[in-house]
Amino acid sequence: IQGIVLNYHDITERKQSEESFRYLFANNPQPMWVYDLETLAFLEVNEAAIAKYGYSHDEFMQMTIRDIRLPEEWLRLQIDLARTRQPQESSGPWKHRTKDGTLIDVEVSSHELEFLGRKARLVLVTDVTERKQAEESLRASEDRYRDLVENSHDLICTHDLEGNLLSVNSYPGEILGYSTAELLQMNLREILTPGAQEYFSRYLSDIQKDGIAKGDMHVLTRGGQVRIWEYRNTLRTEGVETPVVRGMARDVTEQRKAEQQLQQSERELAEAQRVAHL
Repeated sequence: IQGIVLNYHDITERKQSEESFRYLFANNPQPMWVYDLETLAFLEVNEAAIAKYGYSHDEFMQMTIRDIRLPEEWLRLQIDLARTRQPQESSGPWKHRTKDGTLIDVEVSSHELEFLGRKARLVLVTDVTERKQAEESLRASEDRYRDLVENSHDLICTHDLEGNLLSVNSYPGEILGYSTAELLQMNLREILTPGAQEYFSRYLSDIQKDGIAKGDMHVLTRGGQVRIWEYRNTLRTEGVETPVVRGMARDVTEQRKAEQQLQQSERELAEAQRVAHL
């Protein structure tokens, strides 16, 4: 032996990086795992995954990712595989099954890496079950509200501080003879009787000052008939970019006519009684 040549490589940073990765993986509050891209077997899972899914570490090591997926979603994953030629962990949402059979909604992020000499994928899981339930609850609530508004026999609308209609249900259009689309291109002044124009200016001033306004408003149908709307409107300034008026009104035309007829009858009766006593 004439001599020995030694080559040294400083792997301090690599070791530090590996230690940091192991620490972040083990202590991440969200489920994480690594699985083999060929066999789909779990190669490693963190404590958060064990707590969330209910399997022990040893049980996970005997499983594949197929064991936590629904059959129909596994088919969806296979379709992605056939199209892209590599297993995809798109963000989702997906449904995963825990050990006790509970289904959870999840979104995932992932990327490929080499792990223990194998081509693998690192996955980070976010449980969005509560968010999905809240979204579905909100959607159902909005559907109920929309159904209530659309089938209401009252006027329900919003308008800006100039009187331009921003939203309106279908009922007023049925009374006035306009489509909803036509009404949304109109200012409320366009459906008021000539005598109500000055009153409407005071109404806009009052609701800006007091935040609430109520009374009767006289409107014209497309055919020129006068209708009377009894309204109670409020101004909304919080949670909106610009102030908006929320309007609710009821067509009281027939009621007002009946009241006038009753008053007329009472006057006529009083007059007849007065004459009878002469």
